[in-house]
Amino acid sequence: MTKAAAVADTIESELAPLTLAVSRAWWELNVAATDENERRRVELETALSDFLSDGDRFAAIEAARGGAEGTARRRLGLLQHAFLPQQIPADLR
Repeated sequence: MTKAAAVADTIESELAPLTLAVSRAWWELNVAATDENERRRVELETALSDFLSDGDRFAAIEAARGGAEGTARRRLGLLQHAFLPQQIPADLR
């Protein structure tokens, strides 16, 4: 396994549960619009936003993408597109 693939594997394995949790929270909120479901959705979306704004992870993606080829390069490109919009100061997010 290349370093680029290892970086993608690590970040994807951390991102997947957050993405799934946010999707489930949205589902629950649409099924039952309660204050608790809204609180949970906001909490999880904030956690996802915080994850995607992590500058160290973003730097690792960009560094690994530079030397990547094939599928690893594509995976890192998708991660880069997910992280890029969140690379702003926390007070603006």
